[in-house]
Amino acid sequence: MEILTFCLMPNHYHLVVRQLTDGGVSLFMKKLGNSYVAYFNKKYHRERMGSLFQGSFKAIHIKTDNQLMNVICYIFTNPIELLERNWKETGTKDPEKAREYLKSYRWSSYLDCIGEKNFPSVTQRDFLFDTFGGQNKIKELVENWILYKTDLNKGFDEIKDLILEEMS
Repeated sequence: MEILTFCLMPNHYHLVVRQLTDGGVSLFMKKLGNSYVAYFNKKYHRERMGSLFQGSFKAIHIKTDNQLMNVICYIFTNPIELLERNWKETGTKDPEKAREYLKSYRWSSYLDCIGEKNFPSVTQRDFLFDTFGGQNKIKELVENWILYKTDLNKGFDEIKDLILEEMS
């Protein structure tokens, strides 16, 4: 399998992978989980064995380029949550600050996908570049996603007083 994108967050991570052989994703996730648990147990002198994570990994089969684009934008913008809590629900107050924050967030393959070397040996980006039209297009898609989420929520703010039902 190939890792196309990743984003490491303080309490979870996201991966977009492309399976090259049957069972490749499950085998990779098993090896990743077991290796990390062994590392964690050794580093923190953890005597008891067992799971560190709640539940098993979740896998979604991506069927269209549009779905892939949305998943990648969601993953690459995930770190904005560290800067501005609940931004996905309310939009960001400062889209430029959000874009700059993503350019400084090291624990993602976003930088590699927009042409700034960060962890270039971890991901295979040619498939994404071919699918979406290169580094500049990926950057544009992510920046438009930030604006879309913000504009969508601004539009709701303008009409929320006209809506009879309370929305949360």
